[in-house]
Amino acid sequence: MWIVGVLVLLALISGVTNAVRKAGDRAAGAGGGDLRPGQCITNGDYAKFHFTATSCESSDAVYELAGESAMGICPDGKRVQDGPYFYVTRDQDDPKSESLCFALNLHQGDCYAMDLTEKSVTHIDCAQASTIANSHTGAFKVAKRADGSTDATVCGTGEKPWVFTSPQRVYCLTKLVQ
Repeated sequence: MWIVGVLVLLALISGVTNAVRKAGDRAAGAGGGDLRPGQCITNGDYAKFHFTATSCESSDAVYELAGESAMGICPDGKRVQDGPYFYVTRDQDDPKSESLCFALNLHQGDCYAMDLTEKSVTHIDCAQASTIANSHTGAFKVAKRADGSTDATVCGTGEKPWVFTSPQRVYCLTKLVQ
């Protein structure tokens, strides 16, 4: 019985490791997608590790490739885990593994849900915010988008600034559900 249990455990670990590696290979451009900095992808593509460019004008294209890193550092000089960027990495167990860092590509006046469990952002209908928000998902509206700036003071009172250094962009967010 112990041998069967060990074999099953080894198969599961091997399968998970292989899935992470394959996701990382696609993130680095191998096997589908040659995404370049400044190009955007949808939340669905991000979740599936499918990196094919979508028009940044699309409300669903919420992630913009900010840069690639071979040392686990995003364009702001912070580790991928510590900055404002969303990221995918070739090997989750190696902090210096190749990573793609994504800035948010949100549109002024639009509403979004941020799922803290899945660490994802989705474009939503503002009227649906109260039905979407819960203990692990917040809903917010982009009150202002300031391209070419990293100055958080462009945001008004009651607005939460979210600053990206590459591309230089500040979002001023208002919470929709208290």
